[in-house]
Amino acid sequence: MTYQTIVIDNGSFHQKVGFAGSIEPFVEKSTRHNSIDGIEDTWSQCFYETLRVNPEDHPILLTDAVLRTPEEKQTAAEIIFETFNVPALHIAPQSILSLISSFAYEEVEPSDLTGLILDSGHSSTNVVPVVDGRVLTSKIKSLNVGGKQIISHIQQHLRKRKEPMPNNMQLEIATSIKETLTYVCPNIEKEHIRFDGNPEKHVKIYQGIEKKTGERFECQVQHERFLAPELIMEPKLIDESFTESLAEMVDNTIQSCPVDTRRRLYNNIILSGGNTSFPHFEKRLQKDVKELIHDRLSTSNAIEGIHYNSSDLKVTEVNVSKNHAGIFSAWFGGSIVASSSDFQSHCFTKENYEEEGAYFFRKNDAFNIPF
Repeated sequence: MTYQTIVIDNGSFHQKVGFAGSIEPFVEKSTRHNSIDGIEDTWSQCFYETLRVNPEDHPILLTDAVLRTPEEKQTAAEIIFETFNVPALHIAPQSILSLISSFAYEEVEPSDLTGLILDSGHSSTNVVPVVDGRVLTSKIKSLNVGGKQIISHIQQHLRKRKEPMPNNMQLEIATSIKETLTYVCPNIEKEHIRFDGNPEKHVKIYQGIEKKTGERFECQVQHERFLAPELIMEPKLIDESFTESLAEMVDNTIQSCPVDTRRRLYNNIILSGGNTSFPHFEKRLQKDVKELIHDRLSTSNAIEGIHYNSSDLKVTEVNVSKNHAGIFSAWFGGSIVASSSDFQSHCFTKENYEEEGAYFFRKNDAFNIPF
C-alpha cells in the first residue's frame, strides 16, 4: 500500500519537509549542507524521528537547486532508492515550483509558467528565467552573496561599537536582528541623511537574555538596519569584483533571453528566499529595474536622434512581487504538484530504478512538471 507523498525541499541552511496537499511543511530544520554529501542522516531523522513514517510506503518529491550538478542529482536518487527503498521519486527544480506556488491552486498550463525567479538564500542569490515551464539554464545568473554575508556584516557593526553582547550569542543575535529589524531603503545616500537627522526614531534596541546567567542585556541597532540588506542590492559593497547590482543582474538576465519572452519575464518577477522578505525589497528592485530600462531606452532614442519627454517614453511594464508562500514557496509548489491526481504517473518508480539505475536523473527529462 502506498501512502501520501512526502515533499522535501533542501536548502544550504534550512530543510523543509511535509506531506503533499499541505500549505506549510510539517517541519523546518536547520542544516549546513552545501552539497548532497551528508544529507542521508538528515533525511533519516526526518523520516523516522520527525514524521515517524516508513519511507518505503511514501513516494517522494525532492526539490532541486538549479545549479546542482548531474552527479549530485544521481547521488540523491541513489540514496533515496538504496537507503530508504522508497516506491517512487520525482525531482523538480525549485525555481519552477516557486513559480507554481505563486498561482496557488489555480488551473495552470505550461504557457502560464513564464517568469523570472529571484531566489536569495543563506549562501547565494540566483536569478532564474523560466519560459513556458522550462528553466533557461544557460541564462541563469548566480551570486555568492546571501544571508550569511548580511549576518556577518551586522556582527561587524555591533563588535565595532563594542555593543554589550554575550560572546556565545553573537551569531544568534545578528541573525535575529537581520530577521526583525532590518529593511531595504530606496536610496542609500538619502537614507543616511534621514537616519542621522533623527537617530532617536531610527535607532532600535535589541533586547535579549544571556543563556548561561539569565541576565538581561540590550544593544543598539544603528545604520546596519539598512546597510546590511544593501549588500544584496549592491554586492560591490562586499567585493569590487562584483560589477553588477542586483537590478542589473535581473535586467541583464532578461536581456539575454529570447526577444519574444522578455516582456513576459519583466512582467512577472517573483521573489523567493529569506532575504527577499526584507521590508520594501520588492519596491526597491522594481524601481531600480524600471530605471535601467528607462535609461537604456533614452540612450537608444538619443543615438537615433529621437527626442521625447521622459513621460512619453513607452517603458516595458515591470512587476516584482513577493511569493505569498514566502520562504516556503518552493516547498508549497512541490506540495501542489505532488497532490495532483496524476502526479505518481510522472514519478520514477522503484521498478524503473532497478531496471535503469539512477542515471536517468542526470537528464533534463527527469524534471518535467506534471500539470
